[in-house]
Amino acid sequence: MRRALVDDAAVVRGSDAIVTEWRERRDRYERRIEAARTLAFKLMQQADVRKIELPIATLSIRAGQPRVIITDEAALPEHCIRTKREPDKVAIKEQLAGGQAVPGAELSNAEPTLAVRVK
Repeated sequence: MRRALVDDAAVVRGSDAIVTEWRERRDRYERRIEAARTLAFKLMQQADVRKIELPIATLSIRAGQPRVIITDEAALPEHCIRTKREPDKVAIKEQLAGGQAVPGAELSNAEPTLAVRVK
């Protein structure tokens, strides 16, 4: 059984490396796509061309949508602020471990775990 655990751990590490490599590859392709789009956009603007019909796609420059730019977040009114509510498990655990009750939370019983040391 010990050898199987070591082999499985090696597969996990190898899989992580493969996933990292594929993410990097995906990121490179995304940068290439963005660079090609930027180049086509700039060339079309310089040539004052609004539309190009190609066999594989039609490129056209259209009016963009206005976007919100936050210049001073502290000055925004409360109805324009979104707050994400999520439990602070570290603070809850500290309170529960210190003997304080926290409504809606409790500590679980510690589950036994298996430790594997490979020599």
